[in-house]
Parts: sequence; structure tokens; C-alpha cells
Amino acid sequence: MADWAERIPGIKALLESKFDRVDVAYKTVNNEPIETAILIPKSLAPDAKSVPVLTDIHGGGLVMGANPEPGFIARWAFDLVEQEQAIWVCPSYRLLPESTSGEILDDIDDFWKWVHHPGSLGLQAAINTVRPGLTLNLDRVALHGESAGGFLSLQSAFLYPHSKVKVVIAHFPIMYTDLEHDPLPARSKDVPPGSDADKFIDKYLEEIAKKPDQIRTVSPWPEMGEFLFATFGTGRLKSLTGDDERMTLRYAMSKAKSLPPLWVAQGIQDPIVTKAATDEVVAKIREAYPDTPLKYTVENGEHGLGADLAITDSWVAEGVAFVKKYW
Repeated sequence: MADWAERIPGIKALLESKFDRVDVAYKTVNNEPIETAILIPKSLAPDAKSVPVLTDIHGGGLVMGANPEPGFIARWAFDLVEQEQAIWVCPSYRLLPESTSGEILDDIDDFWKWVHHPGSLGLQAAINTVRPGLTLNLDRVALHGESAGGFLSLQSAFLYPHSKVKVVIAHFPIMYTDLEHDPLPARSKDVPPGSDADKFIDKYLEEIAKKPDQIRTVSPWPEMGEFLFATFGTGRLKSLTGDDERMTLRYAMSKAKSLPPLWVAQGIQDPIVTKAATDEVVAKIREAYPDTPLKYTVENGEHGLGADLAITDSWVAEGVAFVKKYW
């Protein structure tokens, strides 16, 4: 991935030049709106009809990130939206550790209910306020997520059939807490208990405990980066995700009778989400859902695999062709 100092301004400029942005609350918690960004291509005709939707759920370990997150979002996704003349819908959600993993999943559930709400509170109604002549085709919803966003994308497919997603793009997406190959980092041998990283985490937890009703939904990179990497080094991310059964693959598979087509991608050298964990999940999905089209792309690379590639580049082109077939 490109240097952060170069990448983030470049992606922000690209978003501003190519899209009109509207932020809409899809729910409210403790009097705080939880918003989704609606990105409408400037090239899209004002009265375009039957416009498809690409939803993007950002990554960041469930701890950080923005909607969309310029530090992480894939460059080729811009090309996909333009080629398909789609709108881009990017929800925020509550973040750890102020909230729980269960509350995060509740937000994703409520987001999908909002997307398909037929009345004055849904996605089409929000579009009507800014582009009255533009109509969506909510039977053509594709879903993309990277890292933790990829995990939430998989869980959307498993747990929320009302999402009505036609195809899921989940890249380096594994955060399940019940795998043989645990995807969440264990404590580093170089970080003993009681380390400075532990003290940093403990201090943060003490501070937010003083404000139990406080929520946090947006922390653009590098905000909360120090906290997230401290949880990696100490192995404490797993304890922060908690024991909600919806974080397990076992529970997810018990709920889904079928799955939409899936494009999963994984970097061989990824030190954060290991190939072994993704291999395990892909194998279990293929065994349990043999009729589900599943493209599994494995390439040399670390976390953020393919983020700076264009839609015509190598394996991305093959994956996008798979997505278009089902979207």
C-alpha cells in the first residue's frame, strides 16, 4: 500500500472530485446519530433510473475507521462504481471499546433495515431529498468490506438475509473467535503483561468507564491507531471483542440456509489476518454451502492487499468480473 501521507490526501481528493456526498442518520443511540455516507457519482444523470448500489463497510479492527476510510479503501472500487453507474453507500457504526461487538452487529442489522425501508425513512427516501428524479434498484445491492469491514460483510450475508445482497466482496476479512487458526493476534513474546502498552489500554478503558453513555462512530486513520496496535501487541483485541456468539463462525453458519456469491481475497504474508484463518473459513463455507459461488483469491502481499490496484490490474480484474456476473 502507498505511503499514508501520500495515499490519504489523494483518496480524499478523488472522493471530492468524483462524488457528491450526503450524510444521513440511519439510527440514533443515546441521542447521537449513527450516519451513513451516500456518495453519488457526479457523472450520474440526475434522473437516472434503476441505479445499483455498492455498499462499503470500513475496516479498522472494529476500533477505528471512517465511512469511507481513505487510508484503507480500495482504489479499484472507485472504478467499479463508475463502470456500473452505481451509488456508493458507506455506513458508520459504533466502535470498540466504547461499545461492544454485539452493538456493532446491531448497527449493521439496523443499517440493512434502513436501506430497504419502503417508507420515508429508508435509502430511497434519503436520495429523494437530494436527487428527486433518481431511483435505485435495491434488487442490485453489492457489498464490499476490507479487514473488519470484510468480517461485517460476511456477517451481513450470514445473519441478515434482509440485506438482500447479491454478491459480497470480503477481503482479508476474518475475525471469528472460534477458529482453530485464531485470526486475532496473541500477546507478543516481546510484550509482557503489565507493559506500557497494557497501561495505555487500561488508562483508556478507565477514562471511557467514566462516561458509560458515550459512543464513538468515526475515528479516521491514524486516530486510535496507537490503541489498536497496542491491542495487537498485548493480545487483548480478542477480550475487547467479547463473547457474543454472533462473533463465531459456528453461530453464523447455524443461521444461514444459503449465502450469496462471495469473493474472498487474502494476502499470503498478512501478519494481521492470517492466511491459515481465512483458508479455514473458506473451506468450511465451501463444505457447508456447496452451491454458493465462491472465488478465493490468494496473492503475495500483506494487510491491505490490492488497495492501490486499478480495476484492470491482474487478479482484481478477475475478481471484478466474478462480481459483475452476479451483481
